Amino acid sequence: MQSSSQVPQTVGHAIHGAANWIGRVLVIALLAYSPWLYGMVSWTQHVLLFYWALGISAATVLYLMSGNPRVPVGNLLITCLLGLLVLGIVQTTPLPQAVYESVSAARKFELAAVRQVSNGDSKMESKLLKAIESESPHELTLSIYPIQTRCSLAVLASAIAILLCCTILFHDKLGRAVLLISLCSTSTSVAVLGILQSVSWNSWTLLPMPTTNHFATFVSRNSAPQYLAVGIGCALALIGLWKRRKDKQREKNYQRRYPASTVIAKVRQVLEDLVLELDAVMVILLTVLVTHIVAVVATASRGGFVSLIFSAGVCLLFFLANNRRWIIAGVISFVSVALISSSALDLFDLDDEISERLQDLNSQGRYDLWASSIGQSQYWAAGSGMGTFRFAIMPDNPMGNIWPLHAESIYVETFVEFGVIGLFMILAGLSWLLIRLSPSSDAKSSRMWPAALYCVLAVAVQSFVDFSLIIPAVFLPLVALVGAYLNERFEFQIRSSPGTALATRVKMICILLALMLVGWYGYQPLLGFAQSEKLEQWYKDSSAKSQANENSVLDDDLILPEAKYDYSHPEVVLALTRIRLSALENLVTKLPDWPKTLSVAEQKQLSSAEFISAVHRSTLDDPVWKGRQEYFDRFPKMVSELRTCNSGFQFVSRACKLDWRTAWGRFQTLTEPNPEVDKVNWARLNLLCGSVFNTQEVLGTCCIIAGDRELGVEAWKSVVARNPNRASELSKLLGTLLSADDILQILPDHPIATAELSRSLYPQDATREVSMKLMESIDMQRLTKAASNVGDWELVAWVSESLGDSAGHEKSLESIANLRPFDALVRFRLAQLLEKQGRTAEAIKQLEQASRRTTLPTHMQNYLNELRLNRATTSSGG
Repeated sequence: MQSSSQVPQTVGHAIHGAANWIGRVLVIALLAYSPWLYGMVSWTQHVLLFYWALGISAATVLYLMSGNPRVPVGNLLITCLLGLLVLGIVQTTPLPQAVYESVSAARKFELAAVRQVSNGDSKMESKLLKAIESESPHELTLSIYPIQTRCSLAVLASAIAILLCCTILFHDKLGRAVLLISLCSTSTSVAVLGILQSVSWNSWTLLPMPTTNHFATFVSRNSAPQYLAVGIGCALALIGLWKRRKDKQREKNYQRRYPASTVIAKVRQVLEDLVLELDAVMVILLTVLVTHIVAVVATASRGGFVSLIFSAGVCLLFFLANNRRWIIAGVISFVSVALISSSALDLFDLDDEISERLQDLNSQGRYDLWASSIGQSQYWAAGSGMGTFRFAIMPDNPMGNIWPLHAESIYVETFVEFGVIGLFMILAGLSWLLIRLSPSSDAKSSRMWPAALYCVLAVAVQSFVDFSLIIPAVFLPLVALVGAYLNERFEFQIRSSPGTALATRVKMICILLALMLVGWYGYQPLLGFAQSEKLEQWYKDSSAKSQANENSVLDDDLILPEAKYDYSHPEVVLALTRIRLSALENLVTKLPDWPKTLSVAEQKQLSSAEFISAVHRSTLDDPVWKGRQEYFDRFPKMVSELRTCNSGFQFVSRACKLDWRTAWGRFQTLTEPNPEVDKVNWARLNLLCGSVFNTQEVLGTCCIIAGDRELGVEAWKSVVARNPNRASELSKLLGTLLSADDILQILPDHPIATAELSRSLYPQDATREVSMKLMESIDMQRLTKAASNVGDWELVAWVSESLGDSAGHEKSLESIANLRPFDALVRFRLAQLLEKQGRTAEAIKQLEQASRRTTLPTHMQNYLNELRLNRATTSSGG
């Protein structure tokens, strides 16, 4: 019979053990769930992650309170991560007005917008500043979008909490073995799914993928290798564990073996040992390893392939440094696995498909994005705010019509969002971890070492050219493995005095509670983002679109899904406003009695909100635009809807001044001109979307329609100056909006721009005379020097042919043929030109060159035969 003092100890021991396994089960369940819904990339899944982290932390706190577990101390990695968290909190802390105006990047952006439209006029500048004082931001912070940063803080706090919990929960061999096996099993399932989808003839997928560039359940092919690295690391660790077990069994059944005296004998003994190692479990583990390697290569990700080779090579070197007697066996095993993996790729016909994908990849845009990101000095000190890269990059976006959401490098993105301080902390924590993963006697005895070493190296290397570390399915397995390794690797507080052990436990409990408080600090913003995401998904659904189209927003309120929304959250208001505006545009397309003079394309264009508002504000005397204005005036409720949407966009714009969506929304729904505020908003758009030519062109056109001629012309000048090839779009303005003289003022002194506009005006009889004048003003030498690609040389060919310059025409066609060696049509055109000049032999040579590189169409082959016949007839006649 137990004594009364033993009963509390038994109960406490039971609670201690139960809390430990509850925490472990929660961690393993989260790791098993994380990859199956697009890698948990959605905001809804991030909310779920916060709840999961809360449960794991609660179990860990109970575990710490109910016993005396082993707690690692002196962890620089966690210290640096906590430092990042503190920096994020500082970024969202409200600042005094004077401090905000002196250090805030958002304030500097507003001043740049004001200076752009004030043109150096100090009175105008003060007037514009006074006009936008009423639009001061909701929060005066270092972060350019504090709500986004608070939301990201919740996710980062959850990740750090899970890392800390794993360093405490996985303290024994059984727990680590279960962690390795569960991670390896889940990762193998993802790898097999990705391979099956790669060889599927009908592009079968487990989930309806939002993009074509997917692999397994990951939206991006570049994300999959970082997740699959976890499976490779776990497979390596399990192979090492199984081999240790067999070595121990072999030691019990000791047999004397004479040492080999020659290299051949040593190799023979190694091969004999390798064959003896191959039992059923080892074959399964090696099959799993090969499957993962094949899957990584099948993703056709250059960063993933490089990280695979680099990490595998480093792990092999580290292993051989600690086990020199296994050098021959290690090299043979490495080569064998590589050959088997290569054979598997060839067996599934994946190698040709991978080569085809890799040929289409271009890194120039990525390099330009990095250079632009690093060059933004306003973020060097404290950063733009965690999670705000897509807003911070827009004033200097080098990607043209592409909206970059991430930096394609986690280090560059960290530098922009956290500044030099944050990047230093990241590199310091990573360096500390890599030093602890380097070969040593302690690391050699660690069972988790191969998994942690390979995963950290693979993810760290690929992160130079990728940003997938922010995806929960990637960072969750990584923090779990690193946490378990840290528990196994270091000295533990259990060896200290009871008082010190208690202090360490209390400290760890306080850190976990503080992390959950930080998570709660960002929970409401996180919930708002999830609500916004659900609203947008609802509207994308076909049935919801149909419902929105059938319900007139001009007579009744838009019917939304039944749910409670946070109407103080900018993203929720933005989603609702954009849905309402889109529903309005859908309704306008169905309005009756459109003017018969309008084509279907013109009706579709005028149904866009920006054109509706521009026509409503128009001051043009042209009868065409007057008629369209009178038509829209027949539906006065439409204007009130635009005003309602404009109020929503104004509310949202206070949260982030660098958000192009709100600046564009305000321009789309502008019905009551306010010259000062409108000019500043135009300047914001011009700065944020300066490289997005389609948006700039619409901005300029709508400004001209509305009567803001100066701003419209300035927008078009910006477009054509940055991209002369867009000059052809100016032809659409000729007539009702701009005269020929106006368009000539917009044209920059660039031969490509002049030639593009001339070519676009030439087909129409009414504008052919203007086209010829432009063509005659072109300096052919400058035009030839400016040509740099196929499109430019096609332009040179058209101008030279139109002007009767046969030498220039021939040179341009030759340049095109050199740039496109497999294009038979170019050679055919060149042959026709040469024949007209009486150079039949050269014309035949051009077509023969084309026939050697590709199969000629029938009409080209017939033309070649005619040339040969004519040449033969001429020769015989002579």
